Amino acid sequence: MSLDIRKYRAGCVLFVTCCVLFFAADLQAQEGAVQNDNRSESRFADSVQPLLNKYCFKCHGPEKQESDLRIDDLDPDLVKGPHGGQWQEVLDALNRGDMPPEDATQPSAGERDTLITWMTSEINRAVVLRRSNGGHVTLRRLTRYEYNNTMRDLLGIDMDYSRDLPPDTKGMDGYKNNGMYMGMSDLQLDEYYKAAKRGLAAAIVQGDPVKPIHQKVTEASKGVRFDDLATASYDESLGGTVVGYSLGNPKKRKGAAKKNTMVLVCLEKLPLTGTFRVRIEASATEGDAQHSPPLMLVEIGHKTGAKVEPSKVVGEGDVTAKPGSPQVFEFTGRLEEYPLHIGTTVKKFPGLRVIITDVNTVIPIAPPGKKGQPAVEPVVENRPKLVIHSVEFETPVDQTWPPATHTRILPAHETEQGDEAYVRSVLKTFISRAYRRPATNEETDWATRYYTKVRPTMSSFEEAIPETLALVLVSPRFLYLPEYQTKQAGSGRVPLNDYELASRLSYFLWGSMPDQELRELAERGKLKTDTNLARQVERMLADKRSWEFVKGFAGQWLDLDGVDAVAVNPEFFPDFDNRLKEDMKQESLHFFAEVLNRKLSCLSFIESDFVTVNDRMAEFYGIEKPGSGDFQAVTLPAGSVRGSVLTQASFLLGNSTGAQSHPVYRAKWFLDRIMGDPPADPPADVPELDEETPSARTLTIREQLEEHRKRESCNRCHRNLDPWGFPFEEFDAIGQHTESTSGGPGKGKSHPVETDAVLPDGTKVKGSREFAAYLLKNKKKEFATGFTRHLLTYALSRSMEWTDQPMIDQLSTEFRTNGYRMDQLITGIVQNDAFKTK
Repeated sequence: MSLDIRKYRAGCVLFVTCCVLFFAADLQAQEGAVQNDNRSESRFADSVQPLLNKYCFKCHGPEKQESDLRIDDLDPDLVKGPHGGQWQEVLDALNRGDMPPEDATQPSAGERDTLITWMTSEINRAVVLRRSNGGHVTLRRLTRYEYNNTMRDLLGIDMDYSRDLPPDTKGMDGYKNNGMYMGMSDLQLDEYYKAAKRGLAAAIVQGDPVKPIHQKVTEASKGVRFDDLATASYDESLGGTVVGYSLGNPKKRKGAAKKNTMVLVCLEKLPLTGTFRVRIEASATEGDAQHSPPLMLVEIGHKTGAKVEPSKVVGEGDVTAKPGSPQVFEFTGRLEEYPLHIGTTVKKFPGLRVIITDVNTVIPIAPPGKKGQPAVEPVVENRPKLVIHSVEFETPVDQTWPPATHTRILPAHETEQGDEAYVRSVLKTFISRAYRRPATNEETDWATRYYTKVRPTMSSFEEAIPETLALVLVSPRFLYLPEYQTKQAGSGRVPLNDYELASRLSYFLWGSMPDQELRELAERGKLKTDTNLARQVERMLADKRSWEFVKGFAGQWLDLDGVDAVAVNPEFFPDFDNRLKEDMKQESLHFFAEVLNRKLSCLSFIESDFVTVNDRMAEFYGIEKPGSGDFQAVTLPAGSVRGSVLTQASFLLGNSTGAQSHPVYRAKWFLDRIMGDPPADPPADVPELDEETPSARTLTIREQLEEHRKRESCNRCHRNLDPWGFPFEEFDAIGQHTESTSGGPGKGKSHPVETDAVLPDGTKVKGSREFAAYLLKNKKKEFATGFTRHLLTYALSRSMEWTDQPMIDQLSTEFRTNGYRMDQLITGIVQNDAFKTK
């Protein structure tokens, strides 16, 4: 990296740091404005201090300080005062029952509650206000997924730009786009620079056109080199190669398909970069309707000769056509995104392999039998089989030269246009698109000067221009979502201009930069009206790019990452296939999309008469299959235990131990994600449930919790927490319906599941269906408020504060009035002043 780049990198980091420091200074001023509530001080003086004097000051006062702790001089203002840590120690001791000591006069239950309630509420208030941004959106950078989408849309190259970037940090609300939690380092900026160079190298070409490569294989047994794993055979009567059944690995118990069609495309020399297309003609044999059609999985890889077979999935699809009229599947990608053979054995194993597997016929192998022999499931002969009629590979896909990605950045140089004017035009256009607003003369001047400086050191214009464009792509004006209007002294919120509003709307609903229509509306100053905003919301939600909103918001709202965080215990569930985890997450996303796209009531998240499943998830649940590997809405029979996100495996597995269900985990998730009212964290010294002790193995989870609640410090939280999780006990750790539970193989007898609960308001419910009915009767308002709070947090990229409550109340009321329709709530949010101002 040149010295100029390093200086620029340092300048970018300094810019970001200054923005953060400016925000922090503004934050301190805001805090002073929001602390004018004297109720806490009065409550302390009237109710709390007399109790501290009566029970605490004798041991922790001016004459004696047990454990080096003095309480009488602690500042009761936990927001601005210096003693928040000491108050937390006092609270922990009260929760443990250590204060007052056993031989001292004890406060009554009401007095203890008064002390604990005041300390808990003040600590929580201090945490919120110390992080407060005064209701203003924080300067934030793009998340990894937003950056990836933006680079794709800007350059026209679909690559994994974020692969080397550090993971995004979730905010305390569970969202990765919260500006308060987004850092930036010089090392991170280096990775942005490398990603920019990689993308520009793919978009801008040099030299002569790439020689087209095209190969088509129609009969796998002739003219194609196979390795020893390729046992699929050509069937002349079907006119194609039949993909046989594949056996799982008996040792590792996963993957390792052994009977595939592995087509080795024999090429003397394969380019290392550029677009490619794989076109496959496929069909399926007749089979019983009870079986799913073949699910064709296609991978690109190569053979090394060293028992290492690197490959990457390029796509998949259900195959339903009959051999007489096969379907045509097309999969595209870029060669540099897939494992390419460039090692010393390339002459022996040239080219690449197109690896085709029928996912539905990979048969798992059961644990070894008594004699040490693996027990193999019998092959089901009446299952439809995948037939491959031809495999076609070609590169590049774009036969024009230079390709469209090149001419979008570097249009034809008109003869009457001078070199300097052409360069300036190229840079101004690119900067305007990258910064999501018109480039200023100063920005264009800077970029032109830099290009002029580096051009003599480069061999060609096509080599020099990416150096300049790469710096544009590591500017904070690209990596961040800056909003430039300055706040006037004594003023409130500052309206966004149309370009900034277009970006905020686009990143909310598409997770990427504004498209041409949004940019044109912004240029004409027509976006801000409520009518146009409503039209754009409708248009954008109808666009396929709204799937980014589904993945971004629903994935984080439902905490779908939690599914991967739980390791399923093979002692308890020896037949569990980890590939189902991805299906579980996809089920929840498609269910969310079904509610959104069909404009259904969001109360469907609590109770629904349908599920969105593919064949694998339907089989897992034991319900009727839709006959597809794609996710489809399936109407449930009357009395089904399924329906809503509360019965989906993503929630149930993601909030278990991987061995047993866990009502506490599920209760916490429910209160946080569905009700929008997360329970407080337990005191630091409160132990977890110990499920491995001999005594615990003989107890049900409910009995273990009853033992746990015998401690006063534990009971205070669990008495209002555990009942929200008990109704889900009819689902085991992986989300299947069950009627009994045990400590596992050889770890205690089975117990009937207990799903009855007495909720905090005294209502008795049993099982998930009664629980859902209770919620719909008694908690619709709380759900609406919680969902509104979550969606606002994601839309505004910041945590909600107490000053936001009137806005939340207004929007949630409108949400209920509009039949709990999500599209109407989204429209209300983007029309709200909080969304249209900084």
